Amino acid sequence: MKKTAIILAGAVAFDLGVLVVAGQAAEAPKAPAAAPAATARGKVFPKVVIDHFYLKVDAVNTARACDHKHGKVVEVEGVPMCRLPAKAAPQPDGR
Repeated sequence: MKKTAIILAGAVAFDLGVLVVAGQAAEAPKAPAAAPAATARGKVFPKVVIDHFYLKVDAVNTARACDHKHGKVVEVEGVPMCRLPAKAAPQPDGR
């Protein structure tokens, strides 16, 4: 008898939980609370200026191509790289 009562109580608790969760899911979502207004006391970081960038010298970007793009071949951590001025940034189509 005691075992049956515990099983029935568990089944009732489970069914109530399913009903409550389903009811919450059916409710319309509530609007999120408005974010607090930002104050002007935050940290101010200086603007980073990039004056040059590097391309790896390999079969595609050769040392000759680097020289043609007004770059300079330098070694960065043992790897030959083409250092180009920031004005000569590569185009999205690879030119």
